[in-house]
Amino acid sequence: SGPGEAESVSLASVGLLVHVNRIPSDQVMPFGESPGLTVVYGNNGSGKSGYARVLKKACRARGVPPVIRANVLVATSGAPATASIVVRVDGKETPLNWTDGVPSDPRLANVFVFDGSSAAHYLSEDGSTSFTPYGLDVLPMLSKTCDAIGARIQKDVDTIDATIAAVAAGWTFD
Repeated sequence: SGPGEAESVSLASVGLLVHVNRIPSDQVMPFGESPGLTVVYGNNGSGKSGYARVLKKACRARGVPPVIRANVLVATSGAPATASIVVRVDGKETPLNWTDGVPSDPRLANVFVFDGSSAAHYLSEDGSTSFTPYGLDVLPMLSKTCDAIGARIQKDVDTIDATIAAVAAGWTFD
């Protein structure tokens, strides 16, 4: 669907992760109000990438789907990773259960996850099958516009330089 044609979906929180790295299953990561941007930061090994891997598999993201691993220091039953993802659908919070390897709730397809590896994929891959989320197409358009303005300014500069050179050629010094 194009912008405004589908229901509005945004992340409210992700948590209750089971078999996802060493992230305690009672933790929940909340997201800010929509529209907006939530920046996730913390020390190495604090779980940022684990949450991102879950969201990249549950929602939409460019690049190769990540592998979600359980805590390597604890023997596990081999059960898949699971999480509770709460979304705001047209302003109303709705909890969704997610299991690795099982198709996600279709509403999560309206959420696009962008991280460092997604950025690398956007920069290195290009072609007719490329998909750019709505709003992210601004940067290439801005770049093309700046190039066009630069070319126009250079043309004006060249014209002025030619005029100055022609006038200067006709000068005589007494």
